[in-house]
Amino acid sequence: MNIAQQIRELFEGFPFGAPCHPSDVAKAEELLGHPLPPPLTELYLNFNGFAGPTDAAFFYPLLTPTSFSNTSLVEYTLSLRGEDYFPRFLQRAVAIGDYGVGPCWVILIDTPGKILEWDGEWGDDYETLEGTLADVWEGKKEWYESVIKGRT
Repeated sequence: MNIAQQIRELFEGFPFGAPCHPSDVAKAEELLGHPLPPPLTELYLNFNGFAGPTDAAFFYPLLTPTSFSNTSLVEYTLSLRGEDYFPRFLQRAVAIGDYGVGPCWVILIDTPGKILEWDGEWGDDYETLEGTLADVWEGKKEWYESVIKGRT
């Protein structure tokens, strides 16, 4: 099972965007000034983002906002790169999604297997997350579901 199938199975019943066309990926890469990390290209060719259990965009759509996200990977990444007060490491990262409570997930383009969680309130600090994107998203989904169960 590839990562796209794994994600669709983990998040069955949640909204997914239609697959991107290779020309969409090329346009995003042109706007960003570099290739997308390979795992992201594979995912976007299978679906254009998806929403998680918090109704937040766990995976941002690539080029334009959708019904489940008011931003896109390209738009948010370029906004983070466009301000001097954001940490320098964001110049070599792409913002890929969030879970609706502040922090976002980013992938460093030089080390695409490295997933970070960062919040603007943290300044230059960030948390390095363990595992693949599927692991990170599954862990956050399980955390959210445990919080909801604890309230009932």
